[in-house]
Amino acid sequence: MTELGKVAVTVTVRNPYARAAKLDVRLVGPTGWKGTSASLDADARADVSCELSIAPNGLCRRQPFALELTADGRPFGQVAEALITVGGRQF
Repeated sequence: MTELGKVAVTVTVRNPYARAAKLDVRLVGPTGWKGTSASLDADARADVSCELSIAPNGLCRRQPFALELTADGRPFGQVAEALITVGGRQF
């Protein structure tokens, strides 16, 4: 549960290639939500982490948001999902 504003999320992704690659990650949510993105350099098959944030546009209950991955320009789509509740006392 969180109050309105940005929610910090630590994400960890694995380079799907057997070579070093640039991984672009982005948090996405429902229409009107604003997620941040990052570019990460990853060795072959290595895990890398960073902190991103997402800002819901209002109160919500168990609303999903996702992490999109692009590796060296190839989109892998949404590779992880989480749920968030904003305004929990109202529910």
